[in-house]
Amino acid sequence: MNQMPLVPPGRDTLPRIERLLRRELALFFTLCALLGAFLAYGALRTLASPSAPPHPVLQARADVRP
Repeated sequence: MNQMPLVPPGRDTLPRIERLLRRELALFFTLCALLGAFLAYGALRTLASPSAPPHPVLQARADVRP
């Protein structure tokens, strides 16, 4: 039973694998950055909206003022 090797002799697969990993890592970091920006934008909009309830710490500081 003589099987053919998966990689033809004389061909290096390491550059291919490195390119694939670089591409996937770049996509992963891009998606993480976009998700982080989206969550930060949502948090800032929520905090800036007039209908947002006051933060307990800020409310306590407002009560201390003379």
